[in-house]
Amino acid sequence: MALPSSLSTAKQFTLSKISGLSKRQKIATACLAVGATGLMLTNPKRDAYLDYYAETVNEKIVENCDKIHPRLDLRAFIFRMPAKDVCEKAASGSLNLVDQAARSQYDKRTKRTSLLLFSIYTTEDIFGSKKTKTLGIARQFISFSRG
Repeated sequence: MALPSSLSTAKQFTLSKISGLSKRQKIATACLAVGATGLMLTNPKRDAYLDYYAETVNEKIVENCDKIHPRLDLRAFIFRMPAKDVCEKAASGSLNLVDQAARSQYDKRTKRTSLLLFSIYTTEDIFGSKKTKTLGIARQFISFSRG
């Protein structure tokens, strides 16, 4: 199989550069190439980030649900429900409509910067006053700033 001239030239150039490396350098280069390929393949997608962010927000809501006074009720017409129960159901995703609406808002307020090996997600809160920056790498997320 004949290679086009530019591809053949690139192959010869690469082989000449690699042949000048020591065995240790070749192994290190191969490890770096495999590692970089692994990071590229596991760079988390936007949907995975939105799931992570929704889970993080729900955890914060649950923490704050405990602060609601047990005697506080929400009333709508003839229905009455303890506010703490409404809060916990919203946080657990039992109120699916709220969950979908929240996810839609997160999506609108999120900017993804993909840097091939990893991504940086910036999400504004609903008031636009605080931003959360999160590093997405190897299918994991690390929130590193807020404010």
